[in-house]
Amino acid sequence: MAREDRFRNVKQAEYELLKVIVGDEAIREVLHARMRRGVVGTGRSRQVTLDRANKAMSNLSAIFNGMRVKRIKHLPDYHIDFDSEGEDDE
Repeated sequence: MAREDRFRNVKQAEYELLKVIVGDEAIREVLHARMRRGVVGTGRSRQVTLDRANKAMSNLSAIFNGMRVKRIKHLPDYHIDFDSEGEDDE
């Protein structure tokens, strides 16, 4: 196993998983299919349900992306996403 392939810490492993969850097209398709099944009704009722589904997707995307960003500072310096400046504490 190459040095670059090995997880150097738990935060790096979490980062890689979150990166897949946020960016993988196949996962996105599964999530959208599930959301479409939950949007039922007609007219105004359907629009309200669709708005809820879209808001839920947006909320979770922001949460996962925030979790991913917070782990960048734990990546090894040779990682493609490593940020030498680090992260400002929020």
